[in-house]
Parts: sequence; C-alpha cells; structure tokens
Amino acid sequence: MNKLKGIIKGNRFLSAFSVLVMGSIGAQLISILVAPLTTRLFTPYEFGIYTLITTAVSLFGPILCLKYDMSIITARNRKDTYALIKLCFFLSVFLSIIFGLLYGFFVFFNHDYTFNERAIFIVGTIFLLMTYGSNNVLLAHNNKKALYKLMSIVTITKSLTTNSILLLAGVLKTGVLGMIGSHLFGSLSGIIRQSADVRGHRNKIKRIKWGFIYNLAKKEKNQPIYNATSTLIITSIYSTINLFIGKVYSPFQLGLYSLSYRILGLPFAIISANISRIYFTTANEEFIELGNYRKTFKQTFLFLVSIVIPIMVLIFFLSPVIFSRIFGEEWREAGIYIQYLTPMFGIKLISESLTTGFIISNKQKYELIIQSILLSTQVFIFFIVVSFNIPIYTFLNMISGLYVMFNSVLLLILFKLSGKNITI
Repeated sequence: MNKLKGIIKGNRFLSAFSVLVMGSIGAQLISILVAPLTTRLFTPYEFGIYTLITTAVSLFGPILCLKYDMSIITARNRKDTYALIKLCFFLSVFLSIIFGLLYGFFVFFNHDYTFNERAIFIVGTIFLLMTYGSNNVLLAHNNKKALYKLMSIVTITKSLTTNSILLLAGVLKTGVLGMIGSHLFGSLSGIIRQSADVRGHRNKIKRIKWGFIYNLAKKEKNQPIYNATSTLIITSIYSTINLFIGKVYSPFQLGLYSLSYRILGLPFAIISANISRIYFTTANEEFIELGNYRKTFKQTFLFLVSIVIPIMVLIFFLSPVIFSRIFGEEWREAGIYIQYLTPMFGIKLISESLTTGFIISNKQKYELIIQSILLSTQVFIFFIVVSFNIPIYTFLNMISGLYVMFNSVLLLILFKLSGKNITI
C-alpha cells in the first residue's frame, strides 16, 4: 500500500511539474525570441535604469505579505484561507506604498535625475510592487487548490503581454517609461486571469472580521518573524549586488549584468520556481503522514542536480559567443559575466527549490541565521572592493565563490531537517 501511495504521489508530482514547466517554457521562449530585438531597441544604460526600478520588486516583492501568503497553502480550513487572503491583500497595498517611497528616496534622490524622472520612477515602483504582491496572493491560493493549468496559462499570458508592449515601447522610443509600462500591464494581465476563483468568494472574504484575522496572524507569527525576515535578507543579498554595481561601477555595466542575470534566471523560472511550489505541497503532505519528508527531499534534490548541472555547463561554455551573435556585439561582455556567475546560479537554483523545508520543519530561524551571515560577509566584500578599487570581473568571481560555499551549507542543513526527529 505504501509503495502504491508513493507511485501515485510520484506521478502526481511529475504531472504537476510538467504542467507548470510547460507554461514556464512557453513564457521564457517568448522572452528569448524577443530579447534580440529589445537589446537593439533599448541601450544597456536604459536596461540599467530599468533594473534599478525592478530591483525594488526583487527586494521587497516576496515579503509584501510578510510571508502570510505561504500560510494560505497550509491553511486547514476555508475560513482561515479567506482570512489570510484578506490580510495579504491589505499588507501588499500598504507595504508597497511604504517600501516604494523609501526605496525611491534612497535610490533616485541620490542621482542626477530630473523631478519628473524621479516621480515616474517612484510611482512606477509602487505600482509594480502592488501588482507583484497581488499576484503572489492569487498564486498561493491557486497553488493550494492545485490549479496548475491556470497557473501555467497565467505565466504565458504575463510574458506575452509584457513582451508585446515592450516591443511596441521600443519601436516608439519611450525608453524606461515604456519598459515600466510593459512590466505593469503584464502583471495586471496575470491578476485578471488568475483571480477568477478568488473573485467568486469575495463576499465571504469581505465578511471575515479583522479580530479573527489578528488572532490568526498571531498564530502564524513565525512567518513574519523568521520567514519574512530571512526572505528579506535573501532578496537583499541578490538585490544589493544590482545597487552596488550601479553605484560603484556604472549603469552601463549594470545593464550588462542585468541581461546576464536574466539569462541565468531562465532555468530558475522554468525549473526551480515550479519545483519549489510542488515540493512544498508534496513534502508537507509526507511530513503530515510520516513525520518526515526525507524521501521527497532526496528525490527532488537528485532530480534538480540531474537537470541543473548539464544546463549550467552548456551556458558556461556557450554564453560569450551566443551573446555577441544574438544580442549584439556590445552585449558580448554580458556573456563573459555569465561565466563568472554560473556556479552561483547553479547552486542557488538547487537550494532555493528546497528552502521551504525550513517552513515545513518550523525551523525558519536556521535559514535566518545562515542568510544573515551571508549578507554580512557580502557587505564585507563590498567594502574590500571599494577600498582596493577591484575590477568587476574579480568582484563577480568573489561573489560567486561566496554563494557556492554558503548554499552548500544550506543544503546540508535542509537535508538533516528532512529526516525524522533530527535536531541540529
């Protein structure tokens, strides 16, 4: 019987993954086909400014709901689910305004921008954050209900909308403003498409009392205390690299780095993000049933390694030539950046697919400690680079090595936590 259950769960995992990955492949294929055009319609400098704006989404987007969106997936009844949805929508709007204003003041008021440019950048940042937060809430709800086909369709819809408007913006020479608009309308298309089920229960959601929501939020306090804090540290680790390159080097080099980051992020969008959602659900079910999720961890880890390593090897060796031929000669250096960043992204792709194990084991504090040490070490590297005027290639090599070391430790701890009655 247990063997039969395992087969059923394995088939369900692969089926869900195949549905999600097909959507991601379709979305990324659209981006890949459009990229050679956009790199000729927009300059590396414009990509650099746009990256500074979207960095706010990368930095604050995952914590706009203070990670209560993760509790939507594990909620045991409908009332709790509706209460968490209401709480998450409120938090995403409120915190988008706060974070958008603070980020805009910190980033754009320290540079030589006009008043109109600053206003556009800040307002655009706020709206991008709002739409990102709303999409996260809806994604968590649809993930809970295993609406993988809908999630896959939404992924393609967002990519198609974003890239279509991006091409139009490039032809019309709208610059950074058009890039912001394409991102915003892409997110709105996702909200409209995947909110059907939630809209059908909006009256029930509205009737949930704030007193009940407050008590439930207290019960799930580990999410904002540990998980959200840890996530903010994680996003800070990656996002501060953008801010650092833009400030210490130049927006032009930030534009080159942003393209290399986007290309290396394609496997993450296709593989890691989808596996993470399914792994969270499957491992949580195994934990409830058996008291551990070691089997799911091992299977998922080996599956990831078998996919990630060949992809990263190909990217490492082919990127300089491919970049110059596909994106234009001025982007060749971005392909060289990729060679320095490939080890970092490879292990990141594997480890971040499995980090929900901290939530399942209720050991979010371990992740918080590890990521805090990593961030502190990265800040120290920033200090060294500025003090000794280290070139960007050496900087990227130092950062990549640091991430490989820390993510290896993270995977070891996650492996131990997946076992029954293991404490560390």
